[in-house]
Amino acid sequence: MGPARLKALRATGRAPVADRPLYAGARQNGIRAGYAQLATGERPSTWERTAPENA
Repeated sequence: MGPARLKALRATGRAPVADRPLYAGARQNGIRAGYAQLATGERPSTWERTAPENA
């Protein structure tokens, strides 16, 4: 969507509203998938989210 179109939508009150939590979650899922591709060769690999133990 170009800036002129967005400006026109804002003027009429129909501009899309950003959903920041949804965006952040989708971005994190993409990053995780990228790391999975690098580490395992498969994008949809499962992950276990754990914190490292302090020695």
